[in-house]
Amino acid sequence: GMGETLDILDLWQLACPGDAQPMQLYHNMYRCGSPCPPSTLHLMKGEAFRAYIDSQQAADDGDDERSLALARRAHELEPGLELTQLWLGIRLERQNDMQGALALYERAGAINPASVFTRLQRAGVLNALDRPGDALPLIEGALADMPAKDSQRPRALCLQATALYARDAERARAIAARACELGEKTCC
Repeated sequence: GMGETLDILDLWQLACPGDAQPMQLYHNMYRCGSPCPPSTLHLMKGEAFRAYIDSQQAADDGDDERSLALARRAHELEPGLELTQLWLGIRLERQNDMQGALALYERAGAINPASVFTRLQRAGVLNALDRPGDALPLIEGALADMPAKDSQRPRALCLQATALYARDAERARAIAARACELGEKTCC
């Protein structure tokens, strides 16, 4: 009618682990105040997002110390977000703090257990910590869950080869060769 105000609707594309198609959620974030996401979602604090973006830029610029400090700040402001946990884990791994990275990857994995990326991050750190027996189930599960053409497959195969090497060097070499063929240079 003439006296009604117009609403702005947002469209959220949501993909749940294991779902083939993302679902569409229409939401009026502005009617309850600006902004308010659906109850199951969380908007990242602006200051945390800025620290995250600046941390990425510092990493791109080769300033690892600044990148780590900003990643810590983003995580401090938003400690429960998978994004800040993963990014800080990546930055800690870059600094060879494998235990710190593993703890963050485990927290992120608890939020999204189906994440192939998170499982592979954990597996890489477990390999670095000389725990191939713990890494293999993560890698094999990730390989089973990803499509054949997944861009993460070469890395997953290389991680699998690394984890298998002490147990079955011949098989590990064959898997490493396949990872190399697929473009994973660290396995060549």
